[in-house]
Amino acid sequence: MPHSGGGGSHGGGSHGGSHGGGSSSRTSHTYFPGARRYRRHYNDGRPDEYFYTNGRPQKTGLVSIICMLMFGGIFTSVMFVGLRSSVPKALNERYDRPDTRIVDNIGIIDNGDEIEEVLEEINDNTGICPILYTMYTEDYEGDYVDLESFAYDEYVDNWSDEQHYLVVYAVPEDQAAAYMTGEIDVPDYRFEVMMGDETDPIITEAIENAFVDEVYSDLERGKTPGETFLKAFGKLSDRTEARLSDKKQNLRYLVPIGVMMLVFALPVIAMIKSYIRDKHTEIEEVPLTEADNGFIGQYRSSFAGSPQTLSEMPGNALTVVKVLSLVFMAPFVIIGLSMTFTGLGALIKGGDPSAVFRLIFGLIWSAIVLVSLISMMKAFGKMKKKTGGEPLTADYPKADMPHADYPQADYPSQEYAPVSHDACHSSHEEDEDSIRKGYE
Repeated sequence: MPHSGGGGSHGGGSHGGSHGGGSSSRTSHTYFPGARRYRRHYNDGRPDEYFYTNGRPQKTGLVSIICMLMFGGIFTSVMFVGLRSSVPKALNERYDRPDTRIVDNIGIIDNGDEIEEVLEEINDNTGICPILYTMYTEDYEGDYVDLESFAYDEYVDNWSDEQHYLVVYAVPEDQAAAYMTGEIDVPDYRFEVMMGDETDPIITEAIENAFVDEVYSDLERGKTPGETFLKAFGKLSDRTEARLSDKKQNLRYLVPIGVMMLVFALPVIAMIKSYIRDKHTEIEEVPLTEADNGFIGQYRSSFAGSPQTLSEMPGNALTVVKVLSLVFMAPFVIIGLSMTFTGLGALIKGGDPSAVFRLIFGLIWSAIVLVSLISMMKAFGKMKKKTGGEPLTADYPKADMPHADYPQADYPSQEYAPVSHDACHSSHEEDEDSIRKGYE
């Protein structure tokens, strides 16, 4: 829909318009509280690698690499289309050019041919159709609260596209003739700009504000509307032409695209290296070393009497972790929904080439966040079920019991009853040579 580009009035000054339309696992080569020790065995003969982690170590899978590549490709493509569409270029006209671009209802424009020539130049260079519309203030005051409301209805009633640039100038009927004859220096004029959304990349906020300020300044100095708009539209033509001919703007979007590709490329390269490394390896848990147990003893003694994990803290720590995790995920949910609905809105409205990509990206983003939330809730549910409502705790072996965190084997006990010599059926005569002297 069209939007205000700004305006002004005598005594009221000028004004600008409105543009636009959970806890993670930790891995280390040294022991840390709550960690278990693992060994990565290489089948190609390389030395075994030992590491510590408080989570379950997983090998890098090919699926995760493909997902990262797909996510990075979609995100970069959407960003590319969005940035590329913001680079100003002449519009593909979707309207029939009018016979004249000046609608002088009150006969106050005395240099229409000159202004028409400048307006046609803007139209040719940018694809934007500029319209200058004049009227008496009495013609809208009875039906509209202000000139901006009239300009909006005038736009949507006459054009269904977003490629017009409408400038409405209004003056009281009883002051118009006196103004033209010079009896009044500055009448109680008003003017308003109404512009289509597709004009924004070319007529930026800075260019539009400059146009509004120039119109207001010249009208306040007593210049006629013809003089004022001829000069203002001439400068508008120069600025828009310079903006479209600036070749540097076609390259500015490549920098953020390059940075974004690098952001995704680095983790993908790391994942590929891990995949190659883990393809011929085996990972197994091994007992902690004596040095690790010594550290645990020092850690326990230095923090004696204080909780060491969330589960040892008073209260329901699992609920706290769950709430914090949901708070952390909230911005990601908002981003996904925002991208989805803005893309859908732009697609319905039309005219935005990035609408489809934004919609697809929003849906994919939302799906990923939803899967993450479901996985998180399932993990919390399993944790609560396994611990009877209490969070899981990390097992810390005692310093004086090496490998105390590993289960002890239970051996069956056996009772022995004395056997009398008469009940013994063995022949001891052949063992006499083996009996030590003094123990017969």
